[in-house]
Amino acid sequence: DREPADEPSKVGIASLRAIDDEDPGGSDKARLMGTPAGSVGEGLVVNWHSYARPFEAGALSLVALLQLAALGGGDWLHGTNRDAEPVFAGLRAAMVGNQTGRLDEACQPSDPSDRVTCAVKAAGGVAATLLTLALVSSLLLLGRLALEAMHSRGMLAVAVAKLKEQHVPLSSLAPVRSHGPPAAWAALLLLQCLALLQYAASSPASLGAGRAELGFSYRLVR
Repeated sequence: DREPADEPSKVGIASLRAIDDEDPGGSDKARLMGTPAGSVGEGLVVNWHSYARPFEAGALSLVALLQLAALGGGDWLHGTNRDAEPVFAGLRAAMVGNQTGRLDEACQPSDPSDRVTCAVKAAGGVAATLLTLALVSSLLLLGRLALEAMHSRGMLAVAVAKLKEQHVPLSSLAPVRSHGPPAAWAALLLLQCLALLQYAASSPASLGAGRAELGFSYRLVR
């Protein structure tokens, strides 16, 4: 005579109810569920939301460091010039052989032989502007996380009190708090993608001899 399939679960529920009546502290039920007394269920459910802000802060810090490294990097494009010298071009400067110079000084629009240099300068200038704006978005998002952490620890209580004294409606900041971060993330991703697409499309295919290749600094952003 076997019990129906659903009977064990009913027996288990009845047993836990009996334990609740006999053990109000919950120590026996906690032991049955494998969790500490007074925290029934904590071992079964993970509060992933508590990890959201630290993860976002870590991701943004990494993105900002990569953006800074790429902005100052000297290998967005590399190849060989007509004199068979290696060329490594950044966004603002380039190294030809063992000599380094600024692209805006090397570019002479009136000289047809500087057409490649001017093309590299133009591509780097637009990419640098877009990437700088993306970096600003990253810093704004990091600043927002820092303010939230300070507010949760009561470090902004004096500032909030002053705003209330000046009759500044804090509710007016609600749209900024709710829509600002997603807009900043969207701007960050859009600006970085535009910087990559624009540089790849505008940079010359050759630096004088052979094919030019996108370099390490470009791959950092990608």
